[in-house]
Amino acid sequence: MMNLPNLLTILRIILVPIFLFLIISNYLYLSVAVFALAGFTDLIDGIIARKMGTVTQFGKNLDPVADKLLLSSAFVVLAFKGLIPLWLAVMVVARDSIMITTVLILKRIQHNVNTTPMILGKLTTLFQVISVLVALLFQKFYGAHLLYIITAIITVLGASQYILRELRGKRA
Repeated sequence: MMNLPNLLTILRIILVPIFLFLIISNYLYLSVAVFALAGFTDLIDGIIARKMGTVTQFGKNLDPVADKLLLSSAFVVLAFKGLIPLWLAVMVVARDSIMITTVLILKRIQHNVNTTPMILGKLTTLFQVISVLVALLFQKFYGAHLLYIITAIITVLGASQYILRELRGKRA
């Protein structure tokens, strides 16, 4: 079902290749503007859907895919540009791949998977966004390595929280 929140989510997906092209072309400040716009669509799509009563299963499924597409691809390109450590990009992509695969398998087996965002998931997104912005805006930031380590830890903890929730739900 097409509505404004779903269109905003689709816009975020459309912005991904533009964002990546700008990074690859060394238009780092312009890439920050596109990344901010994509982030803004992520911030408001859910708010609008809830306020307008237009929450759809399509939107609930597409929103996290759009987030993972934006952030995973950002980490990969930033790693290849040498702006963030490769190990962090591998960790983010691995986490997202594991999460998506787990959801697909569980949906195939039981058809109902709880994809409600959790606090560590929201913190993971926040720290990943901050890491992307630091990589783009402050390449010489000396605290970046510590930020990347914290981001990695929260990324692993966030994935673990989701997986444990699903495993506990299966025993109940």
